[in-house]
Amino acid sequence: GHRPAGLEEALAAGGGLGFMSQAEFGADPRLVAVPIRPAAGLMMEEVLVCLGQRRQGKLIAAFFDIAAEQAC
Repeated sequence: GHRPAGLEEALAAGGGLGFMSQAEFGADPRLVAVPIRPAAGLMMEEVLVCLGQRRQGKLIAAFFDIAAEQAC
């Protein structure tokens, strides 16, 4: 699939959080992804992505925790 390389590079540079389809996420080893449960009727799976080094930051960790609670 088409990968939003610009978004991945921005995140890898420390740009916070991003949302993209799981099919678009290129599994960059610098980044981590958390699946997001799709709403009823949606066909595309989405993931939440951030720079791996920032995963344990207070705000990002809290956001990931909430997203993980909502994941499938």
